[in-house]
Amino acid sequence: MVTRMSGLASGLDIDSLVSKLMKAERTSLDTMVKKAHKGRVATRSISRY
Repeated sequence: MVTRMSGLASGLDIDSLVSKLMKAERTSLDTMVKKAHKGRVATRSISRY
C-alpha cells in the first residue's frame, strides 16, 4: 500500500509535474525512434540500386 501526500506539504502538484515530465521524455524518445527508422528505410532504398 502506497501513501502519497502529492505535494500537500510543499504546495506542488507532484503527480502532475511527474506526468508532464514523463510525457516530454516520451515525446523526445518517440521522435528519435522515428528519425532512426527513417534513416534505416532510406539506407535500404539506396543500397538496392
